[in-house]
Amino acid sequence: MSEKFYEIGKGRKTASVPGESCADGGGGFRGGKILCVTNRKLCREDFLVRVEAAARVLAGGSGGIILREKDLPEPAYRELAGRVMEICERYGTRCILHNFAGTAAELGAQAVHLPLPVLRGMRGSVSVENREKFISADNAMDAVSAENRGKFALAGNAMDAASAKNREKFALMGSTVDVHCVLSQFRILGASCHSVEDALEAQSLGCTYITAGHIFATDCKRGAPPRGLSFLREVCESVSIPVYAIGGINGENYPSVLEAGAAGACIMSGLMCCGDAEEYMRSFV
Repeated sequence: MSEKFYEIGKGRKTASVPGESCADGGGGFRGGKILCVTNRKLCREDFLVRVEAAARVLAGGSGGIILREKDLPEPAYRELAGRVMEICERYGTRCILHNFAGTAAELGAQAVHLPLPVLRGMRGSVSVENREKFISADNAMDAVSAENRGKFALAGNAMDAASAKNREKFALMGSTVDVHCVLSQFRILGASCHSVEDALEAQSLGCTYITAGHIFATDCKRGAPPRGLSFLREVCESVSIPVYAIGGINGENYPSVLEAGAAGACIMSGLMCCGDAEEYMRSFV
């Protein structure tokens, strides 16, 4: 199995993992790939039933499922992740865990997606100066001010991941666990980016792909103006790793994100809220 998520081909980045179609080779999703981002609170049916429907459509490597669920504390996330990983394995669909790198490593996941502040903190020095400069949800220290917690906390996560259990697990205060070793266990590492600067930083921190957005208007970012296709194009041109567009992507505008240079797109609310998950996903084919 290849150690790289993607290799760079001419034009759009192409897949190198066995069983996946190359982006320039006319894959199932119009030559791109789909990453399904979960939000169980939006589901109209049993969450795991919806996950299985997505995994079934994605079987064979046409993308993957990012188990986001950012409101869950780590123990509950771990339990859910184990069940979702079993479903994905059944269909040969990639499962990408989110936020909790330690839990992902313990579960033997090959892929993890981290908010950029979290990744930045884990990649940084363990010095006190850098701990205070690069606060992450996984290594937040007691000395961190409320102001910094508010600045770097994952939206709505309320620093759940900054529990004593996580601080002990990553033990960045002179500890026995090396976070660099934790990250080295993943052959696929993604991060969420909202600017060209974010994208360049994520690439320098070792990401094998990034998400960029939000591209189109979406209820998930109500009131916030979309960054648009020109932004997406600029991000794609600035890095040599695959970029996945996120925010308001549907079957009609999906071709335009591919034309802008994206390797594919992320879908969340449309997939979680629709009546028939498989029918919805096939609108991208």
